[in-house]
Amino acid sequence: MIPAISVLLPIRNGERFLGSALESIVSQSFTDLEIICIDDGSSDATPEMLRAFQERDTRIRVITLEGKGLVNALNIGLAEARSSFVARMDADDIAMPKRLESQYAHMIQNDDLLVLGTRTLWINEEGIELKPPRFVKGRQEVAKALECKCVICHPTVLMRRIPIMEMGGYRCAYECAEDFDLWLRASERGSIDNLDFVGLKYRIHAANVGATRLVQQQISTALAIATHKLRIGGKADPTDGLSKAPDIGSAQFLGSLIPGELRFFQLVDFLLRDNFEYSRAKLLVDGQDPEILVKHAKLWHWVLTRLALAAPLADTNKWRLLARALALHPGRTVKALRRVNRGYRP
Repeated sequence: MIPAISVLLPIRNGERFLGSALESIVSQSFTDLEIICIDDGSSDATPEMLRAFQERDTRIRVITLEGKGLVNALNIGLAEARSSFVARMDADDIAMPKRLESQYAHMIQNDDLLVLGTRTLWINEEGIELKPPRFVKGRQEVAKALECKCVICHPTVLMRRIPIMEMGGYRCAYECAEDFDLWLRASERGSIDNLDFVGLKYRIHAANVGATRLVQQQISTALAIATHKLRIGGKADPTDGLSKAPDIGSAQFLGSLIPGELRFFQLVDFLLRDNFEYSRAKLLVDGQDPEILVKHAKLWHWVLTRLALAAPLADTNKWRLLARALALHPGRTVKALRRVNRGYRP
């Protein structure tokens, strides 16, 4: 018998939080589920934990892959799902008991709705509540907000599988922002919304996208917005068919699509290196787009502080950089100076 919802849960080395994540799904008030757990090359206790859960609950299916990445795992999960509705879940989050029941009822009543997220409650590694993120609801409001940034939390989503598959599913060119690219493409075809209730406890911890993948996430986000504008303008999408994310140092079309973002994040990428060349980095600061610096003010402050800390004491530019950082954010600058650490990360 075909289940009403297929829950798609990709995982790699997630033993720490996997138990609570799976427990929150198997104990949902909505029970007509299949739970597809995709183990993408785990080397910890994840496989054993999945087997134990599978023995306990026959709704769980485990697919074992060789670690080819999240996009590959998600697309395999979409292809394996039997239901018309696919719910996303991550192995470090906790679904609220009536999450799927509420989302399914809303989707059934709204045939033109392709993707439905929910509010989230942010928690830390110990489960302590953090400041809640900005929440956007209403179809028009969500569509408008998506023009600038992602306002749909990926692991809260319930979506219609067939239209998503017809759009090509997740795309490799948008590593670290594959969900945002998908929501933008879905918004060109139908409606997207957020349901106004807390459906998920979203965990913030060290394994989330951090400094090492920050550049890729931001480039992919800017690229998703740029290609969305091309498509709605009736133009071809140059990322169609790409088998991997474009390299920020060599992909020529990035320079034509997102020149300001590209130049800024090339600088950020350079400064993230442990032994970057200060004289070269100083040159990369020149010619930055002022609008991009305002858009990424927090990261721009990090750039100024990172350069100032790296500059020799005799370099007068050191004090100019510090002055600019202080003017932008005095408290954050003082905090960085107290650490005086060339490994300072955003």
